[in-house]
Amino acid sequence: MDKKLFQQFHNRIKKCCGKEIRLKNDSLTYILDNAFPLIQPGSDMAVLTDSWFLFFIDKYKYVTNKELLDLGAKILACHINGTFYFSKRTLNIFSLLEKWELVLLKRLNKFSFVIENIPTLVLLDLENKIYTSEGIGLSGVLHLQHIGIISLSSRNGIYGFKKDTNFNFNYGENQYSLKFINEQVKEILVGIAVFTEEGKEAMTLFSNLEKIGFLDYVKNEWKDTCVIEKL
Repeated sequence: MDKKLFQQFHNRIKKCCGKEIRLKNDSLTYILDNAFPLIQPGSDMAVLTDSWFLFFIDKYKYVTNKELLDLGAKILACHINGTFYFSKRTLNIFSLLEKWELVLLKRLNKFSFVIENIPTLVLLDLENKIYTSEGIGLSGVLHLQHIGIISLSSRNGIYGFKKDTNFNFNYGENQYSLKFINEQVKEILVGIAVFTEEGKEAMTLFSNLEKIGFLDYVKNEWKDTCVIEKL
């Protein structure tokens, strides 16, 4: 254990909370115990502001689901490390998730590419078995919009993703290159929904999940626009 880092972590929490008694809660104790090993040496504890951390405590003190508590620990550690910063809106969404909603989020994660460290949802046809086989349908998508994870296109429109140049992206454990066929047309259609800012933050918490056959499906859908190759 890095004793110096532990003392900094402990002191920062005490400063935020004023009284240690406010942390005498099984859920918060679990989160803090599991967050500390994830904190990187040299991390700046100053990013843990009183306002943000007290909000975090208020939202997580009644959470009992172990998986959500593990995600809470990851959120806290990532926030301190500066890997990702999580808004209070995202904290609010995650602290209120039901088990089935968490399952739905994980399944949705299988249909997103990471472009320049930003999760990008690719949701092209909800009736295709590539999505339905994972339980991703209209009702689930509407619910994810309701809780603030995604934003649906109005009037059945399609969202486009524009880039000035060819680019690389990550999917699962691998990296791929995307090269546009027509230099004059550098836009790909990503589907009927996009992640909100809260949704992007949420997706960073999950491992790089992958749906077998999804990349081939996307390649076929985009074949007139671009070429995708594994690096």
